[in-house]
Amino acid sequence: MKIICLLTGILISIIQSVALGQTFNEYSEYKPDHSNIDIKIDSFNVSEAFKLSTSSILIFGRSTNLFQSSIGIIQYDILKNVMIYKDFCKGDESFFKPHLFKIDGKNDPVLLLCNVGADYSWGVLIYSIKNDKIKKIGYIDVSLKADENEYDDPVPYAKITRYGKTSTISFTREVATDWQNDNMKLYDPGKITYEIKRNHIDINYR
Repeated sequence: MKIICLLTGILISIIQSVALGQTFNEYSEYKPDHSNIDIKIDSFNVSEAFKLSTSSILIFGRSTNLFQSSIGIIQYDILKNVMIYKDFCKGDESFFKPHLFKIDGKNDPVLLLCNVGADYSWGVLIYSIKNDKIKKIGYIDVSLKADENEYDDPVPYAKITRYGKTSTISFTREVATDWQNDNMKLYDPGKITYEIKRNHIDINYR
């Protein structure tokens, strides 16, 4: 009887998911075309730029402003010649490595994961992009445990899935958290996950 009830519950859940249009999909990393448009932005050195759409590009680089020297991202409208979004790190980060993920054939948001740090990885900034609009989701303190005293970009080992309106990020390699605070914790592959729902990040431990 318990088995029958369990199977009935699973079947009801599947039917409800289908009725609500909820499906399980997996993100894959992709590289958009590099932009060859020569953009000049005051006090900003461009390191790389990608075409986001026919009207805008994503630009990564460093602000050289005397009072705000930092690295970050700019979205630039190439039709109106205006900056429509920007976000800069507030610390002493020296690199900002972008990774873009999408679900093929779907209109789900594109996820932009940027590994930031100096010498070693400090963590990952997460952005959501939909209909040419960028929203900053937040920051996760996670790095790849590359060697005894080295921490690298974990994003190449990220596994990102989406069910309904929830995106889940896990990693296929051992990762570390809180290593900068002398309170490092190590997690085996898949033992720590980050759920993104309604522009909020929840951490789950297994």
